[in-house]
Amino acid sequence: AFPRKSVGTRKIKLPHYKIAKPRGHKNVPTLRQKYLPPKRHEPPQTLAIKTNTKYNLSLPNNRLPLTMFGNNRNELRQVYLSCWQLKKNKLPMDPMQEVVGNIVEMHPEYHQLLEDEESVDKDFSAETGESNPFLHMSMHIALHEQISTDRPAGINDCYQKLCLRYGGPHDAEHEMMECLGEALWLAQRNQTTPDEVAYLECLKKLLEK
Repeated sequence: AFPRKSVGTRKIKLPHYKIAKPRGHKNVPTLRQKYLPPKRHEPPQTLAIKTNTKYNLSLPNNRLPLTMFGNNRNELRQVYLSCWQLKKNKLPMDPMQEVVGNIVEMHPEYHQLLEDEESVDKDFSAETGESNPFLHMSMHIALHEQISTDRPAGINDCYQKLCLRYGGPHDAEHEMMECLGEALWLAQRNQTTPDEVAYLECLKKLLEK
């Protein structure tokens, strides 16, 4: 579900980033500027997808132990660099590395950046129009964890419908990030846990667009 949910003695934690305010707030970059790449102007490919298509996420033990990344920003970023090198060179990977490597592979626009060791120290500013690739990929991982466990309840059903509407899992997840980012920002601002009901309602509204 949301970051900080307990799993046995372990905790799921999304890397700590300051989330930009959602749209509607003056003089503040939108969530899309913060962690989404520019939208591709391509028509939805829904006609190419059968209505009975079921998108299943292959995850290790249906859980994503994000605590393996630690809380250090540079350590987290180094995980992405290392997993990409393993994936690119077809080297053995454990299940968690496979998840990260597959997400990196889906983002060719980030591959050159991940070849540069100095990228672990780079600051990304939404004010200058830069999206944070590491935050973006972390949001994918957080969504995968939610969808694979169906927490909050009903998110998997929304995901399946959004995949059909937006032409596949990748673009559907990009749309879902708007809602996830807003939920995290509001929780951060109010010093509370994310509102799962409001989050799910936001996702359902995507189906009405």
